[in-house]
Amino acid sequence: MLIIYFLQNCANYGLMTFLGEGLKSGGRRLTGLEYGILFAIPYAVAAICMIINSTHSDRTRERRGHVAVPYIVSGLCLIGSVLVKPHSFWASYALLCFAVPGPFTALAPFWAIPAETLPRAVLGSVMGLVNAIGNLGGYFGPTIIGELKMRTSSIVLPFCVMGAALVLAGLLTVFLPKRPQTFQS
Repeated sequence: MLIIYFLQNCANYGLMTFLGEGLKSGGRRLTGLEYGILFAIPYAVAAICMIINSTHSDRTRERRGHVAVPYIVSGLCLIGSVLVKPHSFWASYALLCFAVPGPFTALAPFWAIPAETLPRAVLGSVMGLVNAIGNLGGYFGPTIIGELKMRTSSIVLPFCVMGAALVLAGLLTVFLPKRPQTFQS
């Protein structure tokens, strides 16, 4: 869970920091209002996806797939958004609208996993450790993405790296426990 949450935060904070770069349209200059609307829509999509995913996860009592699928979809959409951008701003933007929600959408099912699989005696400590180490991704993500953007003068590689981090986080979710864990003393 440490690695998954770290990767999630690297990608999430990196994307929030550099989303404006992804919204820059080819030759057309956006007004402040247009830019604000385009910036807000992916987060509105995220709010809807969060409700749908969390409700379905609670109804089915399945957590790992409800974490993995949003991460993988988000990562692939993020990569796709920069690859199609030279051909179509609107296709790139549509993919960004589905790239932004992933990290937010997976949060509730992600934090339900330790609550449902770990003994109460260690639950608080484990969740605190995962949160503390994972939140370091909030520093390293934007730092790494900014460095890559500066070195390449492009957002293609940084967005692909963030997308790959989310796909890897989704794949690692397969290894999270399904059933309550017991510890021997």
